[in-house]
Amino acid sequence: MFFRTKKINRSPVLQLVKSFRDSRGRVRQKVIVSLGSLPVPSRERKEKTRRS
Repeated sequence: MFFRTKKINRSPVLQLVKSFRDSRGRVRQKVIVSLGSLPVPSRERKEKTRRS
């Protein structure tokens, strides 16, 4: 899992995303949770994704 920032309606949105392969072997991404414009420091992002 990883965090990504995506622009939606011109404002940045923080999302927690999980990567996986579908039944055909293609790489897909699923948004686990959208945190909106919640500021999460880079250091904490790495910590949170390691625990999962």
